[in-house]
Amino acid sequence: MVISKPRMVARRIGEAAIIVLFGIMVASAVGQVISRYVFNAPLTWSEELSRYVFIWLSFLGVWYAWVRREHLGIDVLPQMLPPRPRRLLMTFLEFTVLVFAIASLYYGQRILEVSIRQPSAVLRVPMAWIYVSYYVAMTLVSLEILLDWFSRWRHPVPETEG
Repeated sequence: MVISKPRMVARRIGEAAIIVLFGIMVASAVGQVISRYVFNAPLTWSEELSRYVFIWLSFLGVWYAWVRREHLGIDVLPQMLPPRPRRLLMTFLEFTVLVFAIASLYYGQRILEVSIRQPSAVLRVPMAWIYVSYYVAMTLVSLEILLDWFSRWRHPVPETEG
């Protein structure tokens, strides 16, 4: 599959975001341990920050696993199929994921509308900032599917290849 330069840059930015968020989460947790057990003065915000960063990491991980084709799945049937039926099955599965992603984005918009006015308990950030992580992930997965389809349409794979 041919991957465009902008798409590779976007993937690198996503990978960098995952690394930075992981660093923030670890630093927050380590800071909490040091503050609590060395200085006997626990941080009030570190657990909430770690939790919200973990949520972002989880949803960015959904996208990253999709990009790398490393989601947990049962691949016995596709591996048994010849190339053309295998591609048709995989396209159907991608279509199913795309429909779910778009439907969940559409029907979940009310959550964002309500949560924009709801602050988090300690950090006081709008909860929408946390919930939008799901929307970012589903949008990125949807774009990956659509870009894959476009790439396969522009650069078809010969029948003898999988």
